Amino acid sequence: MDELSRIKVSLIKEIALSNQRNLKLEKTEFMLKQAEDNLRKNEDWHRTILQTAMDGFWRADVQGRLLEVNETYCRMSGYSKSELMSMCISDLEVVEPMKETLSHINNITEKGEDRFETKHRRKDGNIFDVEVSVQYRPDSGVGLVA
Repeated sequence: MDELSRIKVSLIKEIALSNQRNLKLEKTEFMLKQAEDNLRKNEDWHRTILQTAMDGFWRADVQGRLLEVNETYCRMSGYSKSELMSMCISDLEVVEPMKETLSHINNITEKGEDRFETKHRRKDGNIFDVEVSVQYRPDSGVGLVA
């Protein structure tokens, strides 16, 4: 085989290999887009469930700062979502003083979950009963979910 033939064969092999890589890349990009779309749909579905639930829901960090609340908890407490986002659990909690609430949070982070009854204060000052079922989810970056 002469030099020109070897070069042609080499180029054909390189082109074929390049085409294979492009096909793999396109397939990977397609699968990534599908995964992103599925994740977005899943997040939307979960957010819809939480926002339309008849129970109050909120998410807090381990310092007790509220990170997310649903509309039901807003109605229950009389606070707007933006007001609640600037509050801590201890701002709402009636039964436990702040130090005790932080200790309670620490116990929840150690055990991973808790269920208890307490009382919260509405914006108008009235008090309402709350049954809390809370989980600590450090692996997902969520913190406390109640």
